[in-house]
Order: sequence, then C-alpha cells, then structure tokens
Amino acid sequence: DVEEPGVVGALIPKLGDKDPEVARAAARVLSSFKSRPPIDRLIASFEDEKKDPIRLGLLEAMRKGGYTGLGEVVVEALEDRSWAIRRLAVLALAAGGDATVAPSLAPLADDDEPAVRCAVIDGLAKLKAKDEALTAARAHLADEVWQVRASAVSALGVVRDRDSIPLLIDRLEVEEGRLISDIGESLDNLTGRTFGTRLKQWRSFWEAYGDRYEIPTDED
Repeated sequence: DVEEPGVVGALIPKLGDKDPEVARAAARVLSSFKSRPPIDRLIASFEDEKKDPIRLGLLEAMRKGGYTGLGEVVVEALEDRSWAIRRLAVLALAAGGDATVAPSLAPLADDDEPAVRCAVIDGLAKLKAKDEALTAARAHLADEVWQVRASAVSALGVVRDRDSIPLLIDRLEVEEGRLISDIGESLDNLTGRTFGTRLKQWRSFWEAYGDRYEIPTDED
C-alpha cells in the first residue's frame, strides 16, 4: 500500500524474473496504485524500457490497474514489432475507458495476428466506440479464425444496432459449435427476445418486424 514512485523503480526489474510467480506478483503490485505519481512513473518507465518481457509486464499492470492518461507512449506501442506488445497495448488503452483512443485502435482490427484482432474488437466494444466497434465486428464476422468471429459476435451484442440483427441471423445459419450459442445470446440482447439458437424463429421474427424494428433502449 505504498503510493510512492520508488516502488515502481524497485519492482520493474522483477517483471523479468525467471520465476513467473515473482513476475506476476510484481505486476500485481504495479497495477494497484491509486495516485498519479507512481502511475506516471510507471508510464515513463515504459517509454524508456527496451526489454520485451518487462514492457509486457508494464502493459499488463496498466491493463489490470485500468490506468488512464497513458498517452502517446502506449499508443506508439500499437505499432510494435511484437504482436504480444501490440495486443497488450490495445488492452491497456481500452481498460482506461477513454473512447478517444478508438481511432488509434481501429486499424489493428486487420492485424495479421488473430489475438490482436480479438483484442481490438473486444476493446472497441468495451469502450462503446460505436462506429469503430461496429465496423470492425461486422468486417470480421466471417474471419477465418473462430476466436475472432466470437469476438465479433460478442461485440455486436454489446454495441447495439438494429442493422446487426440480420447479419447475426445469417451467421446463425452457417456457424457451428459454441458460436451458435454466442450468436443466440447476442441476438437476445439486441432484441429482448429469447429465441436463443432457434434459426426458424429468428427468421420469422425478422421477416415480420425487420422493416420497422427499433432496438429497445437499455431501460426497456
């Protein structure tokens, strides 16, 4: 519970410890600050750090802490050569809750690494960045990697828009396994209906009401 910048300096070397439990413990403490001085020291340390294991540990601490004000130093990490750093930079920025970072995250929805694509779609949905989240999720509903499709389905259920409904119904017809349940859950969330995975009922519902349907508000 020591809120001092010196704690950051003491623990950063431990992020690269050969014992993963030690590294995780250091990240856990670095994610627990409530005041700006140690948080700002942590961000500045990330800018100066060159070793990937430590950079990953710092980003994980930022993510777990939900720290805000990460600034350009973390935005620049979105272009890092390491996909693991790009992914954690996305998650750290999204965890901060600042939707103004959405335009910086959006281009990585087409990253070569599936884990980064998942992180971007999930992050944009978490930020409720409607335009960017819908664009990314709809573009990847048919991604070759099922985990990316799962992120897209989930995002469309979180960022609610009526035009997502027919897209999800179409995917319900072609998907297999757990994604069928995921799609049913997103459709239920979008419409307030409880048809789940029953394609016939969704088709009938949309044929009957699609031309005049409005998404219920959260209060509804």
